Amino acid sequence: MSKVSKLAFPVQDNWGNFNYNLRFLDALAALFHIQGVCAAVLKYEEIFYLSYNSSITNQSKKRLDFITKNILSKPFENLLGIYLIFNPDFKSFIKKDKNHVDGNFKTFLEELISLIQQSLEYIDKNINKIIAEAIVPDQLLGEVGIKYNEILSYRNELNFKAYVDVFLRPLQDCKKLFFYFQHNKYDEIKIISLDNSNNFHAEYNISFHFPKVQLLDINYIGISKLSCGYCHKYLEESGYFHRGTHGVCDDEWYMIGPQNAKFKNSIEAIAEFKQEDLPPQHRKLSIDEFENTSDLIDLFQLKNELLSGTSTQYEEKESFHVSFVGLSNPSTELSRKKEATAFALDAIGLISEVQLDENAVYEYEYYQDLYNIYL
Repeated sequence: MSKVSKLAFPVQDNWGNFNYNLRFLDALAALFHIQGVCAAVLKYEEIFYLSYNSSITNQSKKRLDFITKNILSKPFENLLGIYLIFNPDFKSFIKKDKNHVDGNFKTFLEELISLIQQSLEYIDKNINKIIAEAIVPDQLLGEVGIKYNEILSYRNELNFKAYVDVFLRPLQDCKKLFFYFQHNKYDEIKIISLDNSNNFHAEYNISFHFPKVQLLDINYIGISKLSCGYCHKYLEESGYFHRGTHGVCDDEWYMIGPQNAKFKNSIEAIAEFKQEDLPPQHRKLSIDEFENTSDLIDLFQLKNELLSGTSTQYEEKESFHVSFVGLSNPSTELSRKKEATAFALDAIGLISEVQLDENAVYEYEYYQDLYNIYL
């Protein structure tokens, strides 16, 4: 039987509420996402504190050391190559979705997958020597970045507008980091990986190590993907800012202490999802006006070109099953709201089965916002 998870919040990506000097931490978390399902980063007194959903492994320590020593290397393609080689989300995307595209795009993706795998194997095999001798494998990193850019250069011939939000994510994150480090004249990056022997969620683990928010320079936690419902609620109540939430509550989430159960039970479900049908967790692409007058103008123009006339969200044309949880105070407008909700879901074309609770009130405006993530 499929595992069912509760959805406690509509999908929220609040990139518009935070400027570049905060959101670069999301990009940094994605760059350092080298193990587990996500990574989180906090900047405190010019040191970047990193967390995963578990303590860092020995292999990841070596990879982190490699990334840290090469993060400021030039040209830009080096940084892009590092991101593409190590980030598991992007690799998972291209491995999965090469099966859903045809022709040249599929060929390019297969070539990129092969090059990424070869590069990762070479780095892992020689990582001790590379680190000890401070070798910057420019050619290897550059080849990966060049292959990625080659796919973008054929964007008019390749039909990947449906994939643009996920495919452009590495480029946007790396451009953001490259610009930030250059603009702020960094000559070294100090990284500390926090212990997580409790296997907390990454962003909660950071708050666990930094409980006094008022003592922080910046109370923003960067995340490689949107937070779960529990982390979202806990961080908000603790005074931490973060990018947003995909809304789903992970049953394995916990905090130490007798208040754990009470806190989790205080968060009510608004819907239930089968585990295989969870909402997308990736961050949206942002379009910032200041990019149009900065060193990022090429990225600004590319995003405007590719996002013109299409969604900023990755479209998954798959069946999606959802059973709404009944809300209180049945309304005389129930029928109209049910009809409007069903019409919206049908228009999206992603719902093959909708189970409507006869005792629920369906707020059309709310569910419209909830399902905008799939448009």
